[in-house]
Parts: sequence; structure tokens; C-alpha cells
Amino acid sequence: MINFVQESVLPKLGQTSLFAKFDETSEIRKAILGELGKIKDIQVKPENLKAILALMELNGNTLTKKALPYVVDETIVILDNPESTNIPISLPFLITTMGGETKAFIFADKIVNNINSSREYPKLMAVVEAAYVALQLYNDDEKFIQNRQLMLTLCEVYTKMTVFPIEQKLYMKGDNLVRGLIYAMAFFYKMIDGPDFNITAIVRRIIGDNQLLKENSDLIKQISDEVRSLQNNSIIDLIELIKKINPVRYENLDVTYLNHFTVTSGASLLFALENISYLFILLSSANHRTQLTNASLNATVTSAAKKVVKDLSIMFE
Repeated sequence: MINFVQESVLPKLGQTSLFAKFDETSEIRKAILGELGKIKDIQVKPENLKAILALMELNGNTLTKKALPYVVDETIVILDNPESTNIPISLPFLITTMGGETKAFIFADKIVNNINSSREYPKLMAVVEAAYVALQLYNDDEKFIQNRQLMLTLCEVYTKMTVFPIEQKLYMKGDNLVRGLIYAMAFFYKMIDGPDFNITAIVRRIIGDNQLLKENSDLIKQISDEVRSLQNNSIIDLIELIKKINPVRYENLDVTYLNHFTVTSGASLLFALENISYLFILLSSANHRTQLTNASLNATVTSAAKKVVKDLSIMFE
């Protein structure tokens, strides 16, 4: 039996609205089951990736080096099926439990054109690293959640990623941008802490000394209450709230947002909007400067990404 799980406390991949949307339109669950049902035919064994794994060992960071033994012992399983058209590029890896074992399955053909290419391997390395961290998150999500400094940094990255498409396509800036950032922060902490979240200190740490906040002392509480009232953690429900910042300019944002996100940020990040396991793709891509994610977005989060690598390396010692 296969369980589409990511975390036990944090939202599961199979419980997200985005996964449900993909399942409704393209039967993603059926596609995954089909792919995992032919593992023997499409798995790339570690012994057939020696040159690429050696490059990762040579050029990777501390997290990469911690991830590689998981590839060797096949806890991280690399699949390569160029003929597959049913797995979307927005799903570069999946954490799932099969036969009592929890593993990460990487869909390499959605990441690279040639799995043995020495030019393309940084993209595969970034996903291997992200899948490794996602496994650790699955194994002990409370350990992650209780590391509040790590959560603060992840919130900063998530917030920038979520608002980035609106900045790029609809030129959100100034007070509107500040409001958008606060909405994203509230949504992030609702995902990890539930409805009792409090972001007052978080907003001031990330945004700093802001005139809008000085003039509107109740703004953080107002936005928090709006996000708290959402029935689930659907990104489109959040976008509906953000639309109210400027109803005229953002009139169709609920319809266009996901397309804007894919174009400006990268399709491989789509599930990160509702599941933080996939946020590590952005962090790893930024650190390794890959084209999995948008170069401008990578530059925006590079400083935070380096900090996360340092914090996680210590946490996994």
C-alpha cells in the first residue's frame, strides 16, 4: 500500500488543494501509482551514477554530503523514465511509504534531460538535497517546528516566493507589498502552528521599521484574523484575501496567480505554496545556482538559503 504523505503535523501533500486540483484535472495520483509500479524498470541504481555522485560529493555542500548515503542505500530512489508524460514537472520528488518503508522518489526525467550529464547534475543535486531534508522533516516534523529560528528563516523565504509573482507581473510595491508580505507570513505560520499563530514579532523581524505599521497599529492583527478565518490552507483562498488590497488591479489574480507563479518562479516550486517540504527545492536551487527556479528569485533568497543550510547541518549532526 502507498500513502501519499509528507508530514504528520504539517499539511500532507495529498491533503493540499493543489494536489486535489492536479488529481482532478490530470489524475496525478494514478500517474504516481503507475510510475512507482514499474520501479524495477526505471530505477537508476547508484552504481550506474558513480560519476555524477562523485561530482556531487566533490562540489556539494554539507547537506549534499549528508544526502548521498541515502542515495547509495536507496532510501532516496532515483527514477528516470523519459517516456513518462503523466508526472507533472511540478513534482520533482515524492516522499511516500511503501511496504512499511518511507522513501523519497526522485523523478529525474522531470529535472534533467540526461541523467549522466556533467552539465545538468547541479539540478539533480539540488533535488537530492531537498528530498533528503524532506525525509528528515517527515521523520521528525516537531524537531523542525520547534526550531523557531529556522521557521523564521523559512517564513522569510516562503513569503518572498509567494509574493514574487505579484511583484513581477502586477508590480506590487510600497504599502501594497507590505500588506501582501504580511498575508503570506500569516499563511505560513497558520500552516505550521495552526489557528493560534502569532506573527507580530515575526513581521517586525522580517519587514523592520515600517511607516505603514506605525500608522496602522491593528494591521497585523486584522490580517492575521482574516487568514485565521480561512477554512483550509488553500493558496487560492489566500490570494482571494490579497486581491482585496487593490480589487481593481488584482481583480483576476485568483485566476492568473498560479500561471504567474509558474512563469516567474518555476513549476518545480508549485507544491511549496501549500507544503513546505517543497520549499527546500528553492533553497537548494538558490545555493547551487540552478535553473530549476528563477534566477532573480534565487538571488532574493540566497542569503536566507545559506543560513538554512548552516542551521540544518547543525540540526542533523
